[in-house]
Amino acid sequence: MSSFPGPAYRTPNRGPKWFIRSGDCPIYGRLIAIFGRTFYACHMAESSKTVNLALEVLRRVPDAPNPTATGLALDLGTSRQAVLRCLHSLEQFDMVYRDEAGWVLGRGVLELAHRATGALVNALRPTLTNLAATWNETALVALPVGNQAVAADQVMALGRMVRIDYAVGSAYELTVGAHGRAILAFHPDRDALATSASLLGEIRSIRKRGYAVSHDEIERGVTGVAAPILDTTGAAIASIGIVAPSQRVSHLGELAGAIVAAASHATRQLSANETTVLLHQDLVRR
Repeated sequence: MSSFPGPAYRTPNRGPKWFIRSGDCPIYGRLIAIFGRTFYACHMAESSKTVNLALEVLRRVPDAPNPTATGLALDLGTSRQAVLRCLHSLEQFDMVYRDEAGWVLGRGVLELAHRATGALVNALRPTLTNLAATWNETALVALPVGNQAVAADQVMALGRMVRIDYAVGSAYELTVGAHGRAILAFHPDRDALATSASLLGEIRSIRKRGYAVSHDEIERGVTGVAAPILDTTGAAIASIGIVAPSQRVSHLGELAGAIVAAASHATRQLSANETTVLLHQDLVRR
């Protein structure tokens, strides 16, 4: 017989059946309430730590010297198992994926970045449309996200049987392609990001003439010409240019001049809208 008469509380149907009575024990109810609140607080604290770790893993992936679960765990000072759980969760939402070198940012991050850069893309749309119409080739705007150039908007050529479709969200290292190197040449960390002496020399040439050119790099038979769009500090917040079949790029100097003029116009336009520029400076720094 229990020494605490009162209503009985039966445990769930696991293990042996037993009863607890609380009628004459006022402390008991309070202990249960305190336990419940403490358990909830601990659960929320653990959930918050997990979210924080996942976000920190996501931030470290693009710049990690060893972007594996082990390397990221060492970098973050936590266990490999915890990092791996975060990576698998992020992978489910296309935030990361694994290639032969390790973990890299996925299309989900690029899509979020594209949404966050809507104001800038909308501001550049008229200039992009005019460039595409003037040359009847695909015009492209790319934005720096981490160490990559991400295609943020394009206006395709009209009335062409053969034309370039540069999918929005496509991303390549800043060292690759005209749009990437146009940004890299005016990137705050350009000296650190350049991977060779020849690339450093090309960066100096791009800064001098104001535009970058690529042939057969991202796609065979395609030429890209791009110029940087700068913020008030002189750092590239975007690049604008033309991608076209190489056989149709016969007046490179004239085309490059038009692209530099378009980029300069966009730079002046955005300098008058400080909010739009500030919105994207963090993307450049990262």
